[in-house]
Amino acid sequence: MPKDTKTAWYSWYVLIVLTLVYLCSMIDRHVITILAPYIKSDLGITDAQIGLLYGTAFALFYGLFGIPLAKLADCWSRTKTIALSLCFWTAMTTVSGFSSNFVQLSLARIGVGIGEAAASPAAVSLIGDYFPKSKRGTALAIYAMSITVGAGVALVVGGTIVAAWQLHFPPGVRAPFGLSAWQAVFIAVGLPGFVLALLVRVSIREPIRGVLEGLPMPLSTRPLAAVLGELETMIPPWSLVALCRGRHFRAAWVNVAALMSLIVFAILITRATDNLLAVARRPIIFRLGDYAVTSNVVQWSAMASASYAFLSWIQAIRSRDNVSHRLVAGNRNFMILALTCSFMSISLYSINSFNFIYGVRYVGLGPRDGAMLGSIAMIFGAAGMLLAGVLGDHWRRKNPAGRTYLCIGSFAAATVSILIQYSTTSPKVFFICWVFTSTFIIMWSPLVNATIQDLVLPRMRGLGLAVSAFGSSLGLGLGPYTVGLISDVTSNLRFAVLSTIAFTAPISILALIYLARVLPSDEASLVSRARAAGEPV
Repeated sequence: MPKDTKTAWYSWYVLIVLTLVYLCSMIDRHVITILAPYIKSDLGITDAQIGLLYGTAFALFYGLFGIPLAKLADCWSRTKTIALSLCFWTAMTTVSGFSSNFVQLSLARIGVGIGEAAASPAAVSLIGDYFPKSKRGTALAIYAMSITVGAGVALVVGGTIVAAWQLHFPPGVRAPFGLSAWQAVFIAVGLPGFVLALLVRVSIREPIRGVLEGLPMPLSTRPLAAVLGELETMIPPWSLVALCRGRHFRAAWVNVAALMSLIVFAILITRATDNLLAVARRPIIFRLGDYAVTSNVVQWSAMASASYAFLSWIQAIRSRDNVSHRLVAGNRNFMILALTCSFMSISLYSINSFNFIYGVRYVGLGPRDGAMLGSIAMIFGAAGMLLAGVLGDHWRRKNPAGRTYLCIGSFAAATVSILIQYSTTSPKVFFICWVFTSTFIIMWSPLVNATIQDLVLPRMRGLGLAVSAFGSSLGLGLGPYTVGLISDVTSNLRFAVLSTIAFTAPISILALIYLARVLPSDEASLVSRARAAGEPV
């Protein structure tokens, strides 16, 4: 067999293993959606707190740590990065199964977010070095199939285990180790990740970065210093010290003003949202002296902290890496693309987080119906992902904006399906709409990832993907919590979902229409813009 044929087959093997890693992360991330009604019952928490567990506790730490840990994808062994991060988030998922209150479960979810943060930038960067540009969209679509397949597997496995647990250990019968059904699910889906981490470490070779583009990039000799250096730019007072050390005093004043503004914003919106809720739906998580810390305090403090960290990081990039700033953080169109990811993610995760709970409340679904929802998500979600990759590559060859036009059409179709699905009480209509929603709602993900690869230099892939992942994480942090909050205020989950979609979907589609006009010229001018900014290419 010729050497290039062997290399091609090995590339597909690497893709399969990386897809399994992503599948594992999606299962651990989404399994809480099928467990939500039972967690609510056992721990006595609200819809907003479910949104906090599914969204904010995971998403913002995933997004924040994704930025510094993405440096590992750009300057260290990506196979080691993936294996270590997989071990960490697998341990945190398993620990979730031993949680006995909201605070413990929240801390475990934060750990899952931190662990998963390093894996995806490293995996996507590896795919970029194993597949040429002409096949990259298809490869990334197969990789991204794990998003819907993983969410589906989480529903199938979680629903099956819950149903079996309830059958064998009904009320009054002591379960092994006194575990509830939802705790057993966390442990069951967490443990297999350790085996997969070993497979990554022993079977995937580390390729040379940028070799397919003829722009090979060397490994850094100080990867940990690069990560810590990135992290210090996001946390006060080190963020201010870094700016002053570089004599960027104007940026330091902007930084301080932004910090003060975000603190004021967090205080005002916390008071406003606390006042909207009845006392019974405003549980106190813990106290700091006489101050009661509610879910709203945690949510908006976390959002403000994330926004500050992101701003500080952008300032740091501008001060030390002009080329990266010009091509990523300082590129208006790139940042609009990242913001569009936020709005599309709000729609996506609002649906994912409350789909089963909505089915239980309005359609009469039970634990075994979770398996049906999961099966639909696996089959049709995976089909949608694969279709997005193949059609995206095909349309891009015919039109430089082909992938973006496909984004527009698929997201518009998903929006129509969601509006019908969440307006019905018929199980038949609900499941039929779920087929179309599962097919179209996530097609934008591989299309956007492939576009980002084309908009940055090889050494910036991890950075570019971290920016878009942070945008998606903001959507994950805002979407589920906002839906849960509106549901708690109005006692109407249907209104909460529909009003959120009605706000985010038009903004997303209009932004995509704009991007279809401007991104082709950005891609065509990439090398010349990088050279003009000082990159030796």
